[in-house]
Amino acid sequence: MKITIAAASSKSFFSALFFSLLSSSLIAQVGIGTLTPDASSQLDITSSGKGLLIPRMDASTRGAIVSPATGLLVYQTDAPAGFYYYDGSAWNMIGTTTLTGFSASTSLSSISASTTFTNYSTAAPFYSSAGFNATTGQFTVPSTGTYAITATINYKSTAAISVSLGAGVSPFFEVARTSPSAASLLQGYLPVLDVNVALVLSLRTILGSSAVTLAGTIKLTAGDVITLGYNANGLTVPLNLGGALSSGIVWSVTKIN
Repeated sequence: MKITIAAASSKSFFSALFFSLLSSSLIAQVGIGTLTPDASSQLDITSSGKGLLIPRMDASTRGAIVSPATGLLVYQTDAPAGFYYYDGSAWNMIGTTTLTGFSASTSLSSISASTTFTNYSTAAPFYSSAGFNATTGQFTVPSTGTYAITATINYKSTAAISVSLGAGVSPFFEVARTSPSAASLLQGYLPVLDVNVALVLSLRTILGSSAVTLAGTIKLTAGDVITLGYNANGLTVPLNLGGALSSGIVWSVTKIN
């Protein structure tokens, strides 16, 4: 059978065929430098001696991009130079890590009652981030997760200890949650000398100077408020917390997952 296609009809047919093929090629996988793009990729660029060069611009040009798409990637040419991606709300430099938490130091002299540690310094080598109030010593947890908490408190008595502690007196340092509900999270007891030599000596008292370390991982909920402090638990002996060091009390809280 012989089929004849009129000129006008033939032109329309081939035009439709061309645009159909063009449309198919546009939505199919694309290979550059390869005729067999990987099945898992939409775009497969293959080269043995050349790389991929994405748009390069300075920070002001990057910041002027209107409505950047989540996942948009550019290379910033001025300091701090590097690859930046948009996460849907902000630009982030690839290769940097934003820590959730803080590290701070302070010292307190001649205290003899329970107290919360305040007036911290977060100057280098320490650091701060959202949620930590260096003045009040309160850390408001910004997001729910597991946090690594460490604290080291150096102390020394301000004078010779001349009092024997009762059996129920056991002073300690403590990381506590104060809101929305109160709870003790970590405790570190002051070392106590407890000697009982029959008919000769009975003595129970704290060591004149030492360092106490608290460490642990705690599940915290967004909005929890935690502090580091001293619980005298009946001890009235004046203490210098920090010893002779201005940064003798150091604590840090870091989200690990």
